[in-house]
Amino acid sequence: YQRVGVMSADVAPALAGPAITLVMEPMLSKGLGAVSLGDATHTIEADTLDIVAKDGISIYEAHSVTIERIDSVDDDAIFVQAGGELTLNGAIKASGTSSVSLTTTSGAINLNQGITTATGNVTVHAAAGMLFSEQGDIVSVGGNIDLDAGTGAMTMTGETFVDAGSGTLDLDAGGAITLGKLRTTNTGDVTITSGGVVDGGEGSSDIIAKNARLLIVASGGIGSASNAIETEVARLSLTNNGNGDIALEDVDGLIIDKIDQNAGGSVSISTVNGAIVTADGGAGVTATSGAVSLYAGGAGGIITLSADVATTGGGVSLTAEDGDITLDDAGAVLSSAVSVN
Repeated sequence: YQRVGVMSADVAPALAGPAITLVMEPMLSKGLGAVSLGDATHTIEADTLDIVAKDGISIYEAHSVTIERIDSVDDDAIFVQAGGELTLNGAIKASGTSSVSLTTTSGAINLNQGITTATGNVTVHAAAGMLFSEQGDIVSVGGNIDLDAGTGAMTMTGETFVDAGSGTLDLDAGGAITLGKLRTTNTGDVTITSGGVVDGGEGSSDIIAKNARLLIVASGGIGSASNAIETEVARLSLTNNGNGDIALEDVDGLIIDKIDQNAGGSVSISTVNGAIVTADGGAGVTATSGAVSLYAGGAGGIITLSADVATTGGGVSLTAEDGDITLDDAGAVLSSAVSVN
């Protein structure tokens, strides 16, 4: 491979070779030491990157690349754009407000190691798919996390953690998203747009955002009748098109702003301990030929309908384990078959 030692503030030549190693010793940089290779119109070519710099690092790679190490000693911002598949084999850390951005203009991103920031945002945008290992966690104390798998699927293991701290979470994929563990304390929406949402494994809840609304738009189901998405959220807005079920189980109480099942699959919303409320002024629950089940379980398990539950053919089942089922003036059940327990 080629090894390039850097002692100046910035490096921006066009370098080519099967592998490029850039090393910047902080004691030689005299307070300087950013690495900048390429720009939007000029790229480098390297199969492997192994970069150490004192300050920030910016790389524009022409084709596919494997990052064995990319280390800012001062934990400054990291930016890598690849023209093909990008594989991360070395963990990335940024401190303060410094951000981390990994993108591809063609190909997938494989995260075999993790990304950590303080309050800096994390952006991972792939053109065609994203794959996480168990070590591929993305964790921030307070930065927003934005993940986009482009036209492909986003696949996490059941033990992959994406934790934004007090920041926001936004996940997008043209294919299905297989969930690991999503976490945030932010009050903004947790947004997921995908070709489907799948539970990636058992254990603790898939999504914990106790103060937030979970907003999902999917075209291939949200969970399944045999494997619900497990959550701890405050509110729901779920839309499913195309095919598949909507199945979600929450630890405590839920407010439903909207559930719109446009496919023929079923709808199953349940709580372990807590009430289910369709929000006054919300869109309620709508479905086509699939059955709808609202199951308020355990302590506090009551149901209040302040907006309609309606199907065009499927039955509706309402179960409240700990109290009443109440229909407010604005709430009704519109179905050919209704079961109340």
